Formats: sequence, structure tokens, C-alpha cells
Amino acid sequence: MNRRHFFRQAAALATVPLTGFGLTACSEVQPARLALNETHCEYCKAAITQRPFAAQVRDAGGATHFFDDFGCAVRWIQGQDLPESRLHFWVMDYHGGYWVDAFKAHYHGGTPSPQGYNLTASTIPGGPDMSYPAARDAVLARPA
Repeated sequence: MNRRHFFRQAAALATVPLTGFGLTACSEVQPARLALNETHCEYCKAAITQRPFAAQVRDAGGATHFFDDFGCAVRWIQGQDLPESRLHFWVMDYHGGYWVDAFKAHYHGGTPSPQGYNLTASTIPGGPDMSYPAARDAVLARPA
């Protein structure tokens, strides 16, 4: 085997793990881009104007639904005939401004939100925070 052939073979083999990684990374469901001030809440129909409170759900059919408040998303999900496990649900990280998995986020109360549910989400635990089930139950305990 000559040297040129060896390096060609080595380069081809080196790209195999990268190709496999690229395929798995692309197959993971990612949140959609939010057009602030142009997108309306699926539940209350208000324009989404405050990014820190935004949420989105991708349903089992692949459709994306945006919300201006975590509480609107929770109420919309409650009205669907699907278990939460069949949905992809993201909320905006209040401090970082990026989408995070709503089921894994830490929720904090007290910050006024567009529809008055007053919950923010973050990946950073701290202070009196709530898990997703506790935050969901707090929304559903409030009159609609």
C-alpha cells in the first residue's frame, strides 16, 4: 500500500463517525424559530411580544403551536386529546433567551407575565422553584 492510498483511506474512515453524528443530531426534534410581534398565541390569540415568556408545542402530527405565556400552553395542552408524552414542549429560558425542554425546566413565580400566570422558566435551579408538574398544577388551579 502506498502512502497516498493510505492517507486517502484514513481520511475516508475518519469521516464515518462524523457522518453518523450528523445524522443523529439532525433527527432530534428542534424548536421552531419564533417571529416576535408577528406570531400569535394559539390559545388566547394575543401577539407574542415578550420573548422571555414564550412557549411552543410540537404536536404528534408535527405542527408547531406558539404561546405568549407558559400558562396558555398548559391550558391548550389540557384541551388536546393527546398525552403530554406525545408532545414536544419548549419554553424560553427567562435568563438566557433560548428554548429549553419545558418538562425539564425549573419554574419560578412572581414575575408578571403577559396573561398573568406569572411563571418564568430556567435551566438554572435556585430559590423557591417548581418542577413542571408543580407549575402545570399551579396554572390549572387558577380559574381560566
